[in-house]
Amino acid sequence: MSTEQNRMSATDSKTMISGGLEGIQESLKKINVDYSWWQDAFDNVTAENSSWVSSNMQVGVSESGTMDLLVIIQPDGRVIYSWTRYSGKASDPNILDHASLKALVDSLQDVPTTDVQARAQFMFVGEDLYLLSAARITPVDTTSVRPGQLPINIMGFHFHDERVAALGQSFLTPDLTVSKVVREGRMNIPLLDGDGKNIAHLTWSPPKPGQKLLAKSATPIFIVLVMFSLISVVVAKAAKLSARELANKEKSSYVAARTDGLTGLPNRFRFEERLRNQHIVAASRSGKLSILFLDLNDFKYVNDTLGHAAGDTLIRQVAQRLTNRLPKKSFLARVGGDEFTILLDAENAKAETTAIAIEIINDIQHDFHLCDKTINVSVSIGFAIADGKALPEELVRRADVAMYDAKKRRLPKPLQYKTEIETNIVKSRKVIEALRGALIEETLDVHYQPIVAAKSGELKSVEALVRWNSEELGLYPPASFIPLAEESGLIHKLGLYVFRRVCDDIAQMPDLKVSINLSPVQLRDSTLVDAFATILDETGVSAEQIEIELTEGILVTHPDIAKARMLELKRIGFSMALDDFGTGFSSIGYLRLLPFDKLKIDRSYIMDIEFDSEAAAFTQTIVNLGRALNMSVVAEGVETQEQLKIARLAGCDLIQGYLFSKPLSLACLKQWKQGPQDTLRLSS
Repeated sequence: MSTEQNRMSATDSKTMISGGLEGIQESLKKINVDYSWWQDAFDNVTAENSSWVSSNMQVGVSESGTMDLLVIIQPDGRVIYSWTRYSGKASDPNILDHASLKALVDSLQDVPTTDVQARAQFMFVGEDLYLLSAARITPVDTTSVRPGQLPINIMGFHFHDERVAALGQSFLTPDLTVSKVVREGRMNIPLLDGDGKNIAHLTWSPPKPGQKLLAKSATPIFIVLVMFSLISVVVAKAAKLSARELANKEKSSYVAARTDGLTGLPNRFRFEERLRNQHIVAASRSGKLSILFLDLNDFKYVNDTLGHAAGDTLIRQVAQRLTNRLPKKSFLARVGGDEFTILLDAENAKAETTAIAIEIINDIQHDFHLCDKTINVSVSIGFAIADGKALPEELVRRADVAMYDAKKRRLPKPLQYKTEIETNIVKSRKVIEALRGALIEETLDVHYQPIVAAKSGELKSVEALVRWNSEELGLYPPASFIPLAEESGLIHKLGLYVFRRVCDDIAQMPDLKVSINLSPVQLRDSTLVDAFATILDETGVSAEQIEIELTEGILVTHPDIAKARMLELKRIGFSMALDDFGTGFSSIGYLRLLPFDKLKIDRSYIMDIEFDSEAAAFTQTIVNLGRALNMSVVAEGVETQEQLKIARLAGCDLIQGYLFSKPLSLACLKQWKQGPQDTLRLSS
């Protein structure tokens, strides 16, 4: 009995430590993928922006305590950033030697660029043992990149004595150590490098609960042989208790490896195990399974403005709301930073899934209280219904695709996966690549629509409007390609391209004042103002010749960022206009607090002004509001004499629309400006 119990305990301890080690490796690879499949990371690493890497990647892993080493390698093999928790600063490019770097890079040779994965291996850094993980830093769109064009992100976890000892306590092996040589009588698990070679071992003394049992029982058995029956009962009970304690500890270790430490929910490892469950596979084949993929919107904004502690609190509160909402037959897991998945087994899968998803969206929209602040967030949900053919893993992928599309479109409702979504994604990627090429080749045009004085018809300014006539796609409207530019991150390059073209054109017409539309995504860019100032210096144009137009969306979603950035732009000399006023939800309070100089009435009201008394009354109200706030008012989209007459009677200061001119190229604008002005249009 003693020998058998020793053997079983030794087997169990090796199983627990192997499972825990595997969990550490999977956690390391997951964190590396989270930091590597990131458009901002790709852009800034490619640009070798070390300050961004330090403040966003290195600080992220160091503050959370998840990593001890970070090394960034460019495709040409140069180390552009290197940091360890013990170096104090990112200054030593020789943290990893050439052979180690090559081994880590070579481990990614079989990974396609369309599938962001991480590879992990043990390696000595000097005399210290590390578990190192390598992954390619990959943009959102991977269709036009090759493995050799991508930087490599290396993250490391230091297996120092204190950490190994702590792991040993978790695995119920208090003398767990790392050793290059295994002493006789010690159990061990080999730690392998990328070539499968043993470079060290986790070693520990095999547990021997049988000897303890024997020590307790041998003396009474030897002394009082006549009491054998009574002692055997005591021994049996002690053995049962010892086995029960061992089973409970093993169960605790098993659960810990499969549980999210922040929320207490099942983690990605447990979720993937659940997908392979026979019951789940059977439900998928019978068409009774649905999978929901959830992602919080603006979670990064909460972390950036309130801190990671507030972000963690938000995740816990969201997890609690989801737990309270879901039926018992569901399975909820946290699979990423702000990502959750739900397995639902239901007779009427589509109806039940849709109803639950709508309830979740409504629950998440209620106020959250974090750090003495009240915030609002939303959630994007995609879901996939089993069709009897696809395996559960494929349903997860489909739900993820639907969630991505719902998030991109900011849908306020759940979105079911359809093949058309992936078709549209492919089309969008094609447009994005064509737009990227147009920016490189500088084939985009900028046209200008005149804005005239309402009373005299005198030209006061023009609005710059980007135009794209693609050889492949034809004349492609801004309303279609600008959202794709925002989604892909190209909006920053597009905005600077248009700004520079406008400045170059102003240099040819120095008396011209130009309005430029600014995307909300651009306004959130902390480098925007400096970039504009640099272009102004290079072209010799004054900021007073340029007016920045903003829509109401940025004022509602990020009012603090909007105000700070607007004040920076105003300090340089730009004037500010609120575009499409009346179509959003901004309040008079925003107008009083933000430094706007002009209001532009949306063309949807001007189009109806002849026939709709409410539209005319609304126009008059905006004019009165503008005067009260000392702002000029522009009527957009004026196309008829009657619309012009009513806009003038309402008191609009400026007029813009096809009645005077469509958007013109710079050459046509010069001719239009020099030609005779049709003052008859202005007769009442």
